[in-house]
Amino acid sequence: MSLFKSHKLNERQCEILASKNLPTKWGKLSFTQREAIAAIEEMLQYVEAKYNKKFCYNGYTAKNALFGDEEALFTYAEGDDPATSTFSVERTEDGFTDGYAWVTQAPIVQADIEKRFGKIFAGESYKIFAEITGVADDGRVKAVDICMYIENTSEEKLEKSMDLVVKEIDDDKIFYDLTLYWLKDGFLSKMDKKNHQDCFEIDDIIDMYLSSRIYIRDTERGWVKDE
Repeated sequence: MSLFKSHKLNERQCEILASKNLPTKWGKLSFTQREAIAAIEEMLQYVEAKYNKKFCYNGYTAKNALFGDEEALFTYAEGDDPATSTFSVERTEDGFTDGYAWVTQAPIVQADIEKRFGKIFAGESYKIFAEITGVADDGRVKAVDICMYIENTSEEKLEKSMDLVVKEIDDDKIFYDLTLYWLKDGFLSKMDKKNHQDCFEIDDIIDMYLSSRIYIRDTERGWVKDE
């Protein structure tokens, strides 16, 4: 497509431009704006064809060599929560690549962790949140951060639980980074996936326990207590 010739914008392009208070007529856009809206549509069409579903615009960054920015579209599947399900589409020499696997694998990983760790923390007042931090090119999950929150318990119980958690994940190929927070009572009811790290202050933490592949390999019990 020539960015100098007249071009009819589609409805989606007009909606995106209007949301940014930009002209919705091709002839009134600057060269840079034409370049961006054309790239956005191209990337949306790519991801929609790949996954056979509609995706929504949630941001765009143009390539900027001066500041080290790579071109990226930020999008989410129609019906998903943009706060938790937005991913990037990036241009490569061969076409495009995308991070939708980070979104589709997230509930699978969360359910797996809840099932496995739920047996360990049975009878406790707790919540667990898993966040994918690494995905291979084939969509396989490589790394996961896990935040565990416990209230109304004892140090003895927590240490036994950490021993069992380390044993549970010891043979996994996924790299886990785990943090167990022992909190004062009253915070769990306020927590969800979006806000769990913002529900408490440092003074609300009674104790904190950490584990990762490094601790599993280099410490006697596979975890450390953060004093």
